[in-house]
Amino acid sequence: MPWSECLPLIDQYCGDLGFASDAVGNVYELKSLLTVTAFKVDAGYPDNRQLVINDLGEPVLKNSTS
Repeated sequence: MPWSECLPLIDQYCGDLGFASDAVGNVYELKSLLTVTAFKVDAGYPDNRQLVINDLGEPVLKNSTS
């Protein structure tokens, strides 16, 4: 879709997702969501046996079928 067709749909789309349709509000909400998600992931890490941090400091997700 060209931008000219997308632009009139932004308010409805953001409203459907529960996000602000202005740039400042949208960035604030997305940063807040990312922060909350990061805290939840960090809190659950010690009990997560499928996620390990390798010697290079990289997260590695183990295969759940093994």
